[in-house]
Amino acid sequence: MAIVRLDPFSEADSFRYRLDKLFNSLDATRVSSWTRQQDWIPTIEVRETDDLVRVQIALPGLEAKDLDIHVSQAAVLVSGERTQIEPMESEHLISSEFLYGRFRRVIPLDVKVKNTEAKADMANGLLTLTLPKADEERNRVFQVKLSEPQVAQSVKIS
Repeated sequence: MAIVRLDPFSEADSFRYRLDKLFNSLDATRVSSWTRQQDWIPTIEVRETDDLVRVQIALPGLEAKDLDIHVSQAAVLVSGERTQIEPMESEHLISSEFLYGRFRRVIPLDVKVKNTEAKADMANGLLTLTLPKADEERNRVFQVKLSEPQVAQSVKIS
């Protein structure tokens, strides 16, 4: 008789695999029904330097007039709507993986920013927000000089 070791995580891994498979089969990008408008979430990228935070949001097919942008010291809120273009009379939509509808994305920031100095640019379907860091959040290095200890002098009191 062979001794088989029990792996307590094998069942959990199997369950996770089946759950992932289920959710992948329900992926909204694979839905071919063009008659239904779906809410969607744009993808983002957040980068940081010593002086600023840069947030990029992929919004292909949208223009500035389609967007509403709010910046606080701790988060960015971007919302808008992508409307579906109706096919012309002479054409029939066979398949579409585009996502349409309203979206709302809140992006929390790890550091405080000067929200009154935020700048936004839109080019090639990419919204770029440049957010200067608040002064107290900037990572500055200062040299601290250590003074030599002074020897106490005795004073004669008469």
